[in-house]
Amino acid sequence: MSRNPWLAVDAATSPISHAREVRRSWERFVAAHDVASVRAPIAASWERSLDAGVDPLAEPVGRVVADPDEIADRWDGHPLGAMAPVIRECLGGVSDEGEHLVVVTDSDGVLLSVEGDPRVRRAAAETVNFTEGASWSEASVGTNAIGVAIATEHAVQVFAGEHFREAAQAWTCAAAPIRDPDTGRLLGVVDLTAG
Repeated sequence: MSRNPWLAVDAATSPISHAREVRRSWERFVAAHDVASVRAPIAASWERSLDAGVDPLAEPVGRVVADPDEIADRWDGHPLGAMAPVIRECLGGVSDEGEHLVVVTDSDGVLLSVEGDPRVRRAAAETVNFTEGASWSEASVGTNAIGVAIATEHAVQVFAGEHFREAAQAWTCAAAPIRDPDTGRLLGVVDLTAG
């Protein structure tokens, strides 16, 4: 049976050794544009990130594109804002029990809501600008679960060194695109992020 290319790590794989392997793959890509050892969705995203002119070594990572008042207004009027109680019910336990963030974005990858452990929220905001109002599309920051989910219209995990930007490689995330059930239009992404 073949491995699901949208999943970063299976239960039989050591996350620590996998993180080292992924980091070496990223280093080969940055140095020689080699994607031979990278799963297909990540390789394709690295290529799109490079084509978009994203610098894998640049900091800061996320770019704030909207101020807090604008984001509050967007969130209040966004269809996923009305679904916040359902999202909390489904994923809130994960963020409450661990050091995870539950994130909702718009269809452009702008973070509308970031909930979870206050220490993790602060660390994410300070280290990679992962905060409400920041853009996390592939074109903005390169490979990350939010950007890949939007670009591919598929749920995906992005693990450590699979992030295109080196500064984001201390994080791991899983994201799924959310569509309007009536029209099929992409509404945004629900993301779970942890260090």
